[in-house]
Amino acid sequence: MEQMQLDRPAPIDPNGQIFFIHIPKCAGTSLNERLAKQVDEDLVIRSSEHPIATMAEEPKELFTKARLMSGHFPEVVRRMYMPEAQAITGLRDPVKRLRSLVAHGARGIRFRGWMAPFYDDHDVSFLQTKEAQYKFTLRTSQLAYLTPESLAIRPMDSEFVTDQDIKDAIATLQNCACVYTDESFDKFSRALGGLFCDPPVEKTERLNTAKKKEPWLEAIDFEALAAHLCPWDVYVYREAERRAAETLAALGSPTNAEEYAAWWQDKPQLDQFTVDFGAPYKSHGLGIRRKLPPALANVTNARRMVELAESSAYLDVRRPANSTEIEILLAGRDCTANPPVISCDGIELKSTATRVLGGVMRHAAKLPPAKDNAPPYLRVGLTFKQPPQSAIRGHLVSVAFS
Repeated sequence: MEQMQLDRPAPIDPNGQIFFIHIPKCAGTSLNERLAKQVDEDLVIRSSEHPIATMAEEPKELFTKARLMSGHFPEVVRRMYMPEAQAITGLRDPVKRLRSLVAHGARGIRFRGWMAPFYDDHDVSFLQTKEAQYKFTLRTSQLAYLTPESLAIRPMDSEFVTDQDIKDAIATLQNCACVYTDESFDKFSRALGGLFCDPPVEKTERLNTAKKKEPWLEAIDFEALAAHLCPWDVYVYREAERRAAETLAALGSPTNAEEYAAWWQDKPQLDQFTVDFGAPYKSHGLGIRRKLPPALANVTNARRMVELAESSAYLDVRRPANSTEIEILLAGRDCTANPPVISCDGIELKSTATRVLGGVMRHAAKLPPAKDNAPPYLRVGLTFKQPPQSAIRGHLVSVAFS
């Protein structure tokens, strides 16, 4: 049987628990939306819905069942509530991030927080005080999101950042499953797309960015201001750059837009299908591309339909003569977390399921002997064990016979 050559194992299992340390103004909103699409909404813990202040009152089942915890949660929260979760985080050049933060606050009063007096009169001297350094470090710095214990409990008249804090933050980056930087975000997003079997896009849309330029911002020396407010962020950012390069290499997928498009074209796929349990016995097209991929040439042009029953999807496939085995590659969070039962012409097959790359599973089974004068088509069924009124989403990557 010809095996589909997939990339080496990825550094992160998309079917395991993921904790996204979303540091503000580091392309986190864009990535958060990307990750959330891979997980059912009721399995996502968002900081907007579950604030840290009341998290201790939440039931433990919330964290054990969750697949994604995402928001402005620091590393200390992961250690307390989801210690086994795989961590993802992104950092940004401290000077560029500070400029973005200040521009972000200029969008409206709800973004200003403790910096409100600065926005009232644009007096930079307000940010050049020790008090401003203290508040920025504890509430806004990249370092504060990465330390294993909260910095907020330290008094201002103490040494509120130590060498050990910097070492601990660097250790957090080293232990993260994936790290990206704002500068490498498009490449990281594209490489992550290979893991999730996403189609190619020229560039990932940046969300929650300041569109309006404020002329008064141009008069601020952000380099000098960053050196005062967050000098320690320089050290953690250097480590983030190193880890980001490692992450891209480990993910394995091409990071150049043209190369990714070519790589994707060589991986024959059907567009996403949905098995909607709320609409039994409804027919639904798979949305196959105009040009049928070579590896799916055995899926006939006349029967490119999936019939949606209460818990099953069916695909009519042309069975080659003398074939004795079938291999199906499925991708997507539902297909890997809840592998389907494979059947052919209504006969359930004893199949073996093997994960070959993150969210891609290979299902292999022996076929029953072909009956004399049987039609050349084989009805392949995928039966998912999911509760009613939910949906199965995924990609049918390929069907092969031997």
